Amino acid sequence: MALTLKQQMAADVEDVFLDTDAFADTITWYPKGDMSRGQSILAIVDTDQVEGTREVSGDGRVLHHEKGESLRQTARLEIAASIDITEAPHPKPDKFGISDKTWVVKRVLGSDAAMQTVLVVRQRKQLTRRGQTRG
Repeated sequence: MALTLKQQMAADVEDVFLDTDAFADTITWYPKGDMSRGQSILAIVDTDQVEGTREVSGDGRVLHHEKGESLRQTARLEIAASIDITEAPHPKPDKFGISDKTWVVKRVLGSDAAMQTVLVVRQRKQLTRRGQTRG
């Protein structure tokens, strides 16, 4: 039985684009941000400038003061269209674990029958300072 065009595109995505020897990386997907339900998936991770943002002028980058390096705060993921993404402003958007960092889904930028492009932002731990009391 011959494959339909949609079936062939889905097969090509997994065999070509999501091939870890060529383009893809294995990352962890946390549906609805539930860190106890992590699933390994394949994705093309792109941390270059996201079109339509001001990353070049500073948005999306944080200067690392010790080494003069910048940390990318946004990324695009190319993942299979079969993954059901929950995006912000949902109270519990999906999260991804990439290179020991947690990234939160902002929105799906586009999709077709086989792939979808997802915009994610790096989640940072929030630190607070406590006031010192004098005695």
